[in-house]
Amino acid sequence: MSTDTCDSIAEAIEACRPQSEAALLAVRGSDHRLTIAGLLVAAEFSAAPDAYEFVEEQLTNLGLDIPFIEAMRARGVLIGPDDPVDILQQTNFDDQQLGSFLSRAGQQKCRIDVKGEIAGSGCLIGPTLVLTAWHVVQGADDGRVQIRFRNRNGLGAVGANALINGSVIDALTSRCSPQELAGEPPTIDAGYEGFNDVAVIRLDSAEGTRVGFLDLPPPDHVLRTKDSVCLMHYPQGEDVGVSFSSVRKIPRITARWRYSAGALPGSSGGPCVNTKFVLAGIHQGAWGREKRLVPARLFLKQLADAVANDLTPTAPWSLDDTLEGRLVLGRDLLFEALASATRTGSRTRGIRIKRTNSGSETGLNFSLNAVSAVLAREPERNVIVRISFEGRDESLFPLIVRGLASAGHDVTPPPGRPGADRIDTTVEASVNETARLLAANIEGLSDNGSRRFWFLFENAPGGIRDVVRYQFEAFFAAAVNQPSLRMIIAGFETISTPVPEENTARNIESGPVHVVVDYMGEFTKSDVATLIRRAGEALRIERAPGWTDDEAGDAVKGLTETNGRYDLQVIETVIDRVQARLKQLVQTEPVS
Repeated sequence: MSTDTCDSIAEAIEACRPQSEAALLAVRGSDHRLTIAGLLVAAEFSAAPDAYEFVEEQLTNLGLDIPFIEAMRARGVLIGPDDPVDILQQTNFDDQQLGSFLSRAGQQKCRIDVKGEIAGSGCLIGPTLVLTAWHVVQGADDGRVQIRFRNRNGLGAVGANALINGSVIDALTSRCSPQELAGEPPTIDAGYEGFNDVAVIRLDSAEGTRVGFLDLPPPDHVLRTKDSVCLMHYPQGEDVGVSFSSVRKIPRITARWRYSAGALPGSSGGPCVNTKFVLAGIHQGAWGREKRLVPARLFLKQLADAVANDLTPTAPWSLDDTLEGRLVLGRDLLFEALASATRTGSRTRGIRIKRTNSGSETGLNFSLNAVSAVLAREPERNVIVRISFEGRDESLFPLIVRGLASAGHDVTPPPGRPGADRIDTTVEASVNETARLLAANIEGLSDNGSRRFWFLFENAPGGIRDVVRYQFEAFFAAAVNQPSLRMIIAGFETISTPVPEENTARNIESGPVHVVVDYMGEFTKSDVATLIRRAGEALRIERAPGWTDDEAGDAVKGLTETNGRYDLQVIETVIDRVQARLKQLVQTEPVS
């Protein structure tokens, strides 16, 4: 006997009518008037949206649903998962994991504004990627939108300081059908072919490295009738939590599913997460008195490729990945910029580390040490050349040549006239030419781009002479225009930048080259919580949801803050507190 598999009683009745009549005859008991044909006639008089689901509902109300399923099984028709454990797993959320998920979900979901107006919802799916519906962002000028995350000060509301700009990735968009835009969804699958109503936004900063992002399902993922889902959204633009529901098939349609989530305008684009806490689909709109979602399987391959290419910036919690090493606090932009400068084809060619208090040396050398620690993880790819001025009169070009030699790469210094304090046109031209030739010679060592040279310049507390400053600026201008050379400058605030400076680490592959500026001088309680979260993940510390915020509060307790920001003068105190607490947790808390 052949076997048919259906997700629901309604589907089985529609697809296997003879078997369903026989099954009901076997379980109906003394009520001889109860037939499938009779119930379908009753459905017509009831004006039910779907006749077969009306029949399923009546059988359930009569307590005949389970006997009917067993009778259909005896006739070669399987309805729903064959294994009762599967049924439980697809309909029940694990209560131990749910609390942790909800804590993350509040940080990872977002509201999307277009032209300053509430447009819909979305969620992080990568370090810089947000998923939403295409119809949410269709009106954006040049694809630019505003993303609002939950306020990082823990106020539980969308705030201006949680605003990040982003750009819609054209190659990853799929429109919704014209009928859907007109409010009349097609009633057959053919009307949805090629219309997935999905868009991916690339953020100007890697918010996902701070709060994490939603996992994608496995390639073979499918929705099944009665699957439980959790909708993460901003109905009417408000942060009112999440909504739970279960999905059901729409007759003759597989490209959309219906469910009864508490969605409102503003919910569009919000992700629906299944009991495995992975993406099951995105909320799209209404389906009669119910709601509808677009299943993730329709665009899963494109999403998976995009996430795989969305490189996670290496943001170390410790310079040597141990509790004995120096902990890294509040330097995310530095590592995001480093990741941007590392990407093939990136227009980010350097990083300037500037101080809000130019009289302080605190943190400058540590910044370069942190950069070196990350770059050193790929020694075959990255050549680190650290430049330190030992005196005001030291010429830059010989320093660069010696630094390269120390890194194992000899370069012939180009001939050039010695500099002078008074830069005239001839000397100016000579310095520029020397810098250009030196940069070109170093690029020649890159093995056609397979090797990248990183020049890390330590701040000179005593300053440098004017001629050295000019050499610095000339080499800067020459180096950033070479595809394999990168400049990282700590301090030197008086040096002029020959290319635009950006305050975010956007993934830009066209336009002028630029450098990213990382201002150093303050940190927040949120930065402390991020450090603790990363350390906890690395050390496999498991505690109740929200523990990182509690620990961050203890770490800054009693310290002076201004508008939620702490001065670098107290950073050592905070790091010592965090380090001591983490050591205590490692010794006392169970690990997974």
